[in-house]
Amino acid sequence: MAFDGRLRKMFFTRCPNEKKQSLGCQIWISERKGRAWGLPSKIDFGMPDSVSIGHPCPTEDGMKIIFASDMPGGLGGMDLWISEYNKKSDAWSAPVNLGPMINTSGDELFPTFGINGDLLYSSNGLAGLGGLDLFRATPPTGSDRPAK
Repeated sequence: MAFDGRLRKMFFTRCPNEKKQSLGCQIWISERKGRAWGLPSKIDFGMPDSVSIGHPCPTEDGMKIIFASDMPGGLGGMDLWISEYNKKSDAWSAPVNLGPMINTSGDELFPTFGINGDLLYSSNGLAGLGGLDLFRATPPTGSDRPAK
């Protein structure tokens, strides 16, 4: 679960579990209405149910989210993607892969923002101590690999 900077939007991952079905995870959002939270709704990226989409990381204003997914067009297992909310159309944009400066042939997961705005995430596709090591990318990303 992750919140925008004003604690008005809550993003979370929901993974349905139904027998004999290959269902991936999806990102859902709920908005605060006074002291209560509104009914959650699924963010529709137009992907089949078998695609896993999760680990939402919203920007401060809640208008963009970075997330992990195994959707087609990625560089490896789970990649980090970004989508932007359009108020006029009341829809999220088609996800854009964060590219080879962030993603590898392995898995990139658990994105979050540091207090200084750096993107922090785990990867098992970059050289490190093993497993899902922690990496940092500073905005805008330069020509070097993300710092460990």
